[in-house]
Amino acid sequence: MVSLLLELNIRISNRKGGIICAIERVLEDAENGLSAECRVAILTAKEQLSGLIKAVHCYDECLNKSVVAHPDCKKLLRLEGVGTVNRRWS
Repeated sequence: MVSLLLELNIRISNRKGGIICAIERVLEDAENGLSAECRVAILTAKEQLSGLIKAVHCYDECLNKSVVAHPDCKKLLRLEGVGTVNRRWS
């Protein structure tokens, strides 16, 4: 999706939610010259991305609940640098 937007000379922010906001701005801009077919494709990709983000949040919740339920996991979490998940975005 990022590559497609760049081909259309649309740059996105690296901040959280940047791509979703950028896609929404592109779709709202009636004067950017995108065809109806291109808009449908971009909207479909945005919906898929939103669904994946929601699924990851759901998986994270399940993981956090599992960790809390196991005493050995709680002990490991006390170690510096150890967490349930290590990643850049949430």
